[in-house]
Amino acid sequence: MSRWYWGAIACAIAFVLCWFLLPEFERKDGLGAVYRSQVGLGWNWTDSSGNPLHDAQGNAIQPFWPRTVLLIIFAVGAAVLLAAGLSFPRRRRQRTS
Repeated sequence: MSRWYWGAIACAIAFVLCWFLLPEFERKDGLGAVYRSQVGLGWNWTDSSGNPLHDAQGNAIQPFWPRTVLLIIFAVGAAVLLAAGLSFPRRRRQRTS
């Protein structure tokens, strides 16, 4: 497998880890992170982008922007490396027999 594909696989793995391990929201007062499971369901108002404004305890929350940035970087990186692997395939070795 080409080194480009290994880079694309590494970016894809990093994307999945960021998706599941980094919190989606942070408290506006800066005292912690809030995961989707901690956000109240059904009663919560949303902002213009569709993000909830409060968690289940009533704390004001906002999207965690580093998670969004990392997801974009890893997704674009995986796509670019995959395209590079398709564009520049590994050269086949000649047999010496």
